[in-house]
Amino acid sequence: MKTAYQRILLLVLAGILLITLEDCCYYDCCDCEYNVREWGLRPEYSTDLNDIVKLEDPRALRNPSKIYSYKHYILVNEPQQGMHIIDNSDPRNPEPIQFLKIAGSNDVAIKNDVIYADQFDNLIIIALDSLTDVMEKKLLPDVFENYGYYDVVPEEKDVYYECPDPSYGVVVNWVADSVDYPCYNY
Repeated sequence: MKTAYQRILLLVLAGILLITLEDCCYYDCCDCEYNVREWGLRPEYSTDLNDIVKLEDPRALRNPSKIYSYKHYILVNEPQQGMHIIDNSDPRNPEPIQFLKIAGSNDVAIKNDVIYADQFDNLIIIALDSLTDVMEKKLLPDVFENYGYYDVVPEEKDVYYECPDPSYGVVVNWVADSVDYPCYNY
């Protein structure tokens, strides 16, 4: 009886030790104080242009910046996210119709039925044949220099997140997960 009790106690203590070691000093090469896992947001990456630039359902304006008028549409830029497409056929009742996701874009320009958008170090060109259908798009790599890729943060405030790593591709989404080397979004 005493032996079974001792084995259970030993297993419980071993489990606590493993959990403690996992939380602290997750990697051997790093300082324990700065290397803990936190519950937060982990970036999902993609290198596929169809994930980086795509039409989605309309969404609420959160951080609008530049506003463009294009034919009977209003286009509202949302930094790091993309552009809201609003049908303004009836100016008294503008209707959000879609969101053009352009992950990592801070600025756009429109000329001759073409959107030019920065996307970190790259330039994305989107033909505006139709704002409600599949669009022709092209990426020109490394057009801009020294873009602040690490300025990419989740929209949520007061949250830990895993700092993005451009070697994995473009951040196209954030998912709840435990993260290493957490950054913090105030």
